[in-house]
Amino acid sequence: MLRDTERERAIEDLTKSANRMRQLGANEANIFKMLKEDYHGQLSDEEIRKYMNETK
Repeated sequence: MLRDTERERAIEDLTKSANRMRQLGANEANIFKMLKEDYHGQLSDEEIRKYMNETK
């Protein structure tokens, strides 16, 4: 499991990545799929969805 600072950094990176992908025109399903691959083992699917939705 990630330490708090590593988790916070992962969340920050995830939100930046999601926003960049949106700017490039990616749809939400593809963004989730890519983030799930990138953050597998670091963040749960639920956390990824939560932080994606917070950045819309």
